[in-house]
Amino acid sequence: QQADPSQQSARAQRDQQLGEHIQRVWDEHFQVYGVIK
Repeated sequence: QQADPSQQSARAQRDQQLGEHIQRVWDEHFQVYGVIK
């Protein structure tokens, strides 16, 4: 990981944004449905 995000490639920046979005959506769904046993 580079210290300055603006120096990352477009792919790296997009991957980071997608990762944050996926984590947020996953957290929201997990809170709604809880653990399925």
